[in-house]
Amino acid sequence: MLFKLTNTKNPKKLVTLCFALVFLGASLLVWREGAMLEQAYISDQRNTLDSIATSLDKQLQHSVDILFFYQQAMEFALDTPFITNDTHPSLKAFNRERHKPWWSISYDQRRTIPVFGVSEEFVEQHDDLLIRNNSELERELSAALELSYLLPLSRYASTLQFRTWYISRAGMFVSSEGHKLDKSVQTTYQRMLSRPFFAQHAFTNNPDRTVCWSYYQDKINPENQVVTASVPLDYEGHWYGVIGMDFTLDVLHGYLKGIAEQHSTDDGAVYLLDNKLTALTSSMGRHGEHLVMSPIDQARLAQNMSNNSVGSLRMQSRFITWAKLDSFDGVLIREHNLYQGLRGDFGHITLLLVFVWVMFTALLIGTWYFIRRLVTNMSVMQNTLSWRANYDTMTRLFNRGAFIEQAQQLSASCRAHSEPYSVIQLDLDHFKNINDTWGHQAGDKVLKHAAGVISNTVRGQDIAGRVGGEEFCIVMPGASLADAAQVAERIRQKLASKPVVYSAEVVINISASLGVSSSTEKGDYDFEHLQSVADHRLYTAKEGGRNRICCAD
Repeated sequence: MLFKLTNTKNPKKLVTLCFALVFLGASLLVWREGAMLEQAYISDQRNTLDSIATSLDKQLQHSVDILFFYQQAMEFALDTPFITNDTHPSLKAFNRERHKPWWSISYDQRRTIPVFGVSEEFVEQHDDLLIRNNSELERELSAALELSYLLPLSRYASTLQFRTWYISRAGMFVSSEGHKLDKSVQTTYQRMLSRPFFAQHAFTNNPDRTVCWSYYQDKINPENQVVTASVPLDYEGHWYGVIGMDFTLDVLHGYLKGIAEQHSTDDGAVYLLDNKLTALTSSMGRHGEHLVMSPIDQARLAQNMSNNSVGSLRMQSRFITWAKLDSFDGVLIREHNLYQGLRGDFGHITLLLVFVWVMFTALLIGTWYFIRRLVTNMSVMQNTLSWRANYDTMTRLFNRGAFIEQAQQLSASCRAHSEPYSVIQLDLDHFKNINDTWGHQAGDKVLKHAAGVISNTVRGQDIAGRVGGEEFCIVMPGASLADAAQVAERIRQKLASKPVVYSAEVVINISASLGVSSSTEKGDYDFEHLQSVADHRLYTAKEGGRNRICCAD
């Protein structure tokens, strides 16, 4: 094997092959290191996001647990109300105020938040969502007053939530910001009623009575742009209202920024997205405006999220890592662009690896170029001698020996691949008369002209050779008898239509007779036999009048 390689006919290719193998081996090693580095980078990104998601989940779950506590407390109050008769002061106050446009009731002003409400007329105007059932008012008012005892405690247990509230379908509500409402009760209730969370908890929209998350964007009042977690308040098959918590974008942004800085050593941005993949907020900005995702990118992300709870994918020059949250109906994603990646530890190692590979490649190319030039200079003379041994110096076509060798090789290849194989035998008509009339120099010029026509007409994979004085042969691998006949006809027409200008006074008209044979006739791939058949048909063409082709016996 080594002997064959060292005696190859193209030493430049051997030199290039050796250097290519060295380059390929080195590149594979660099690629392997790069792949391992990439896996380490992906693991680092996922671990970082997992830490951030766990921390955020923990805080959100704490708030949701408090929300469920309020729900259970109100359900207990509905089951065991402390208002049991019409003489209770709170119920008397309610019956006295219930017809006013807005009203408030406070059982103990020092320890509770007022329970606010709107008039019965307002409730009747919104009878698609609201209902004031007098038989349920006592127990619901009792539950709302008990909640007003608990809500002041929420500011001590608060982690992320901005406010906690209860809004009733009977036209009353309690909010941890009750002291700020004053005379804006009706406006506040109307605004809360129009927010998406309220309709979300109708039995048809939330049959499982689970936590619902929604985003409210008030363009007039930026401070009202909040993310809301809410649960329905049901008792004995009756839907009383909704208990919820609001999380402002400022607080969520600040928390994401803090935990991102705590768990990450680079500049990657963390975004909180809702279930529609809308960016709510991020560690970079209050509204997540830095996240730019095309519809195609969103579709790819949604498809990846459909079957997995965590994952990662590339988006152009960005690397996106995502993780669904357990306590929030949405997803947390971390975006890392190319520039940020290069500034980190993995980026520095990658740049060093690329630099080493580039330097090695440059040195290898320089060495290859130097050695290849030496080999080239040595092989030029060898190629010149080889050309003279294989080609006819006058026509620049294969000579007879080299042509037969090439033809037999093509024949064996076509036989092995079951491809057609055709032979064209060509002889110039009345060539002896040309030599006798105008001399051998004129004959040589005619031969060169004929060789040029043949070379310009045959296909790239065909070979042609001078096999006699004025006789040529063409081998056409992959060509059927009909294909070869078409090429032969084009050669005949070109020779007949282009006379040879020998001198200013002498113009020589030439023509040729051609015979064509093919393996498609009898399945015979033997070149010598096909050449013999083509030669026989060539003489048939001459006997038929010359300047023609013959394809059949």
